Amino acid sequence: MLEQLNHDIIYIICSYMDLASLANLAAVYPQWSDIIWRPLKTRIWALDVIIHPQNLTLRYQSLSKPGKGLYKSVTIEDEFETNLRHCKRLPTAPWQREPFRLKDTTAIGITHSESKNFSVNGHWEELPKAFWTAVPFHLMKIALVDVEQSRSSELTSGIVALLSTVKTKQLDLNFETRGVARKVLQAISLDPGSTVILCEHWFPFANDKEPILQHANLANVKHLWFGGDMLPDDLSLLLNSDISSLFLISSGLQKSCVTIVKEYVKRFLDGKVAQKSCRIGSYKGVEDYLLERLGNREKTLTNGPRKVHLHSGDIEEPFNCYIDFDVSL
Repeated sequence: MLEQLNHDIIYIICSYMDLASLANLAAVYPQWSDIIWRPLKTRIWALDVIIHPQNLTLRYQSLSKPGKGLYKSVTIEDEFETNLRHCKRLPTAPWQREPFRLKDTTAIGITHSESKNFSVNGHWEELPKAFWTAVPFHLMKIALVDVEQSRSSELTSGIVALLSTVKTKQLDLNFETRGVARKVLQAISLDPGSTVILCEHWFPFANDKEPILQHANLANVKHLWFGGDMLPDDLSLLLNSDISSLFLISSGLQKSCVTIVKEYVKRFLDGKVAQKSCRIGSYKGVEDYLLERLGNREKTLTNGPRKVHLHSGDIEEPFNCYIDFDVSL
C-alpha cells in the first residue's frame, strides 16, 4: 500500500517536471524510470527542430496539462477537403494559410521559414543536447513535428537517430537542401491519417536534382502539401499514390511534369486515381500546355461526379494558374 502511494506521489510530481528534469531523475533512480516517464504517455506534444549551420536546436511543448485530459487530434481534414471541394481560392503556398487549431483552440500553425509564425499556446522549452538521447521520444504522442533548415545547414547523425524514434500526426518541413529533406522524411514515422507539409526555399544555389520522396514512407499520409521545385519522379509518385488530398505548387513545371499532369487529368476523370481532391499550380507550364484545348478562361471538364477545373492566372496573381481535381459526393 505504501509502495503504491509512493508511486502515485512520484507520478504526480513528475507530471509537472520538464523533460530535462525527468531525464536527470530517471538517471538517479533507474528503478523508477517507468513511473518517471509515464507523463510522456498521457499528454500530446509538439516538437520543433531548428537546423542552423553548426547549431541545432530542439524545442518541445506539451499541448495538454496535467489533470486536464488530452486535447483532441488536429482537425486539418475538414478545412482541407472543404476548400478544395468548393474550389475556393487557397493561398499560394502552405505557409500562408491560417494556423490550424485543435478543438480547444490550441493553435498549431504552419511555419514560414523567416517569420517563424508557427505557434502553440504556452511556452516552448528547449531541450539541452545532453538529454537528447535520454528522453524516450517513442513513448510520446506527438501531434506535430516542425523541422526548419536554414542556410544549407546539415543534419547530424545524432538528430537523425533521434527523429527515427519519433512518430507524429503532422510533419511540417521547411528545407533548403534536398539531402536534408530526404533524411527527415526517411527518419520520421507517421501516424495513420497524417498530414505532411513540405516547403522548399527557392534559392538559385539549390542544384540537387535528386527526388526527395522515393524512399519516404507515405503509406499513412492522408493529406500532403508541397511547395517548391517539383521534379518528375516526385510528381509521378504523388499522383500515383494512395494519398487522399494533394496540394502541389511549383515555381515552374518541367515539360515532363506537364506531360504527367496531362495524363493525370485523363486518369482522374476515368476514376483511376486514389485522390478525392487535388490542386496542381505553377507560374507557368500547366496552363500553357492545356489552354489549347480548354481556352483562355476558366473551364471545367466533368465525368459524372469527377470534375477538373482549370484556372488561368493573370499578371497580378500569376500563382492563380492551377488545376483543381474534385470528386463530388
